Amino acid sequence: MEEPYPYRWAITTYPASHRPQAVQFIQLALTQRLVACAHLIPHIESHFTWENKITSTEEILITLKTTQKLAHTLYDLLTRHHPYTCPQWLLLTPHEISPSFQQWWLSSLTPPPQ
Repeated sequence: MEEPYPYRWAITTYPASHRPQAVQFIQLALTQRLVACAHLIPHIESHFTWENKITSTEEILITLKTTQKLAHTLYDLLTRHHPYTCPQWLLLTPHEISPSFQQWWLSSLTPPPQ
């Protein structure tokens, strides 16, 4: 049974020094039609605790438009192509999306007819 509101917005980060790998991940996700769109936002300063130490680093924020049905496959792709052992993965459900954007979003994830 198809979920009535399948849209999901995934959020992850990459180390700034790994920008080529981040772009490669996005291109793979687009080619495999796991995302309709991705935004790569550079120069994010992250502060966090890792291995009991407070640290900070420059990262790239990536947002991805996908669906609930494709999210697990997208996460698997991320974990295979990410330099972190514990990459950030947030999956959010948008509250409201315009009908025309919904149509574009889903059509972008559908392979073209052969």
